[in-house]
Parts: sequence; structure tokens; C-alpha cells
Amino acid sequence: MGNRRYAAARPATSGPMGLALALILALTMLPGALGAAATGAASATVLLDSAPVPLDTQPEVIGGRTMAPFRGIFEALGYTVSWDGESQTVTAVKGGVWIVMQIGSSRIQYGETVVESDAAPLIRDGRTLVPVRVIGELSGYDVLWNGDTRTVLIYSKLAEGATPQRFNYPYMISDGAYLYKARWADGSAKATVRISLADLSAEELFPYGANDYIIRAGVLYGRFGPASPLSYGAYDLASGELRDVTGFDVGACYIYEDKLYYTDVFGPYGTTLYRTGLEGGEAEKLMTGGEGHPLGEYTIRDGILFGGYMDTAFMMPLDTMEPVDITALCGLKSTRLMLGGMAVAGDCFYVSLSRYLGMTLAPFGILRYNYKTAEWDLLETGHVVEELLVTDNSIYYSVKDEGGPYDHYTHRLYRADAHGGSPVLLVEGAYSEWLVSGNFLYFTIPVKGAGTAVARVGTDGSRYQIVAAVD
Repeated sequence: MGNRRYAAARPATSGPMGLALALILALTMLPGALGAAATGAASATVLLDSAPVPLDTQPEVIGGRTMAPFRGIFEALGYTVSWDGESQTVTAVKGGVWIVMQIGSSRIQYGETVVESDAAPLIRDGRTLVPVRVIGELSGYDVLWNGDTRTVLIYSKLAEGATPQRFNYPYMISDGAYLYKARWADGSAKATVRISLADLSAEELFPYGANDYIIRAGVLYGRFGPASPLSYGAYDLASGELRDVTGFDVGACYIYEDKLYYTDVFGPYGTTLYRTGLEGGEAEKLMTGGEGHPLGEYTIRDGILFGGYMDTAFMMPLDTMEPVDITALCGLKSTRLMLGGMAVAGDCFYVSLSRYLGMTLAPFGILRYNYKTAEWDLLETGHVVEELLVTDNSIYYSVKDEGGPYDHYTHRLYRADAHGGSPVLLVEGAYSEWLVSGNFLYFTIPVKGAGTAVARVGTDGSRYQIVAAVD
């Protein structure tokens, strides 16, 4: 795909100016760097947070670097820009930051620092063109390249610590400061490990671990079994106090507005939903599920439960618990379709769908349903999507590597724009446990002869790093 792919950790560079220099120098070292390998010019497209950047001249790929009209690209990123014809210098200012570039020079004045670029501004047909990646990265954006669509993808970064909302069953979560993960041994979760995202140190918190981890008000909740193997527990992160909430095994769990929702692990698959307080106590039965609406995976937002099973995606208002079949409402209900991952972001419910072709699955698309307006569309990715995470400007998803160089337990992880377009491969060979926190994608990887480890890569595909061995 012409995107950046990594197989080894790269050393960190400290300090903002050191980071800027590393970004520029990295352009010459990374495989699949922005643009094609050809030395001639070819057209390209530039997107900023999934929307086309208005430019008065078509961007060009010249010498393997995408070059765009200086005024359009700088103004799209919020700069005030000026041109000095006598010195042939572009000056861009935003807040207390300024960037100065001169035609034919690879030296860029970035605030008080001079950095070296591998592409110099140039004049073509009377238009001043500047390298897009350098400007985007110095300005604090993620910049990716999709060679299939010849598209430069510029994304605003997430706030530090921000994490997309997940459905239930996660074996690994983050609160922005730490990563919490179940440690596995002999085929089952044996402990819960905490990894600092500041210094990447790891420690075992307590000798229980499973899934459905959620953090609320300084307490880590999860189906980690203090009372029984799959009972729901609570661990106070400040005091270290560990207690049980349910006292018995439960199924899929979720916490919403300080209430614990869970299904009966021993009843018909995910059909009975209960609600209780976070201190435990008597539970209220909310629903005995009808056929086609089991709660294997679900999340709750805006007083609505979102779920799905087989070929049915549905939502249920908590005040009525009456299911609304979204796939049928959109005319997509079919026994030849199979649901994959689900996500809720903004006002939309996202559901990945695949089509059965004999004994194999083929891509169908990601259903995006606005649950406030009832508008919907189908986003095409070209992949059979397993799991989804959605941010304001991107869709992250996993694709099972079955039949590939790894095996069906490993995945390739992609980042696409907000419409599912121009997907870029960020990492391959990851296990199914993964998440996005801040501006890193965290995932587990197999370590030959040593179990598994947590690794991470920047959301722009750079800075691959093994974080900690956990199993």
C-alpha cells in the first residue's frame, strides 16, 4: 500500500526541538515514506481530518515527496502566511510558532531552531510548492500516506490520555496514564498488570485477571473473580483494597452512570440483562432477551444500549428495553452477512459487516447509523473487519491475518479516515488485544519462547516500541 510499516523499535528523542529534528530526519529513513519512489511529478490529494484541503493547484509528488501550494496548506493548518518575492521566502505564523522556508533550501527555521528537510520548496509554473509532511509534522499533526489512492492524510492528534469508547470484553484498557492488562498463564488469566505510560514500568496489581475492565473514579473494575472465577470485582487504585461486587459468576458486563449491567453467564447465551449498584446488592432484571437479540457484546451511551449478534445490530433504550433492529431498518438484514466489530462515537453506531462467499468471508462495509437522526450509510474499507475503534477523525480496525504470514490469532491494524477511506496499515502481527490511547496504538505481540508482550506504535505509524513483557 505504500504506507509505513515497522518491525523494530526506534530510539526516543527528548524535548520539543529534538522531536522536530527527529521528525525531519525520519523522512529519509522510514520505508514507504511520503510519496512514490519515482523522481517525476504525479498528482496527489491532501485530506485534513478526512476533508479535502482547498488548494488552487493540484498537489504533486516530486522526487518521492508530496508538494502542495504553500498558502493553501499553511492556511488549512491555521497559519497566517506571507511571501517575500525578493528573498523568495515563505513565512507562516500561528500563535507563538513560526516556520520560515526559502525556495531551494532544505533548511527550515522552526521557531528558534533550524531543522533539515529532505525536500526543499520550489516554484513550478509560477506556483510556490512546499513539502506537506514536514509542515504537518512540525505543526503537531499525524501525517500518513496511502499509495493506492495517492492521498496524504493529515490528522489532528487526540488529547493526551483520550481513549475511544469500547464495547465490553476488553482484556486491556487505559486511563491515559496507565495500561491495565490481564496476564495469562496456562490458557487463563491469572493476574492484572499495570504499565506506566510515562516510564513503561510494569507491576502486578493483584493475582486475578480476566476481562470487562472499566475504570471509574479511581477504581478498576473487571470480571477478575475475587469471589469466584468470573465474578465482578473492584480494585481501589489508591488504597489497594480489593473487593467483590457480584459474589458470583456473571457474563458480559458494562458500567453506565454508576450502575453495573451484566448478563447471566449460565443462562441462554446473553439473553437476560441485570442491573445493580457498584457496591453490589440486589439486582434488577431488565430484560429477558428475545430471539435475535442476545447481549454477547454491548455498550451503553445516552441511555441507549447498543449491541449485536450474528447478522443483527440493534439498540435498546434503557427506559423501555424495546429492541430496534438497525440492520433490518437499513435494509441490510441477511443470513449471508456476519457482524464483526462495533463502535459508538459522536452520534453514530458503527458496525462492521462481512459477506459469506461459500466457506469464506468477503468485505461488505461498515454500517454507520446516526441514532439521533436515523440517517445511515455504508463505508467501504476493502477489508473483512474484525474490531473497531472510532475517533473524531479516524476509524481504526483490525483484520484477521488468517492465511497470511502469521496465523488466525494475529491481526493487521489499520487507520482509515472518518469515512473508512484511504486505510493505512500501521502494524501487522499483533494479537487481538489492542486499543488507542492518546497518540499511540497499543497491542499485544507474540514473543518467541517468552509468551506475549505489549508493544505500541504512534498513530502516524512511527515510533514502534516494545513496552513490556506481560506473560
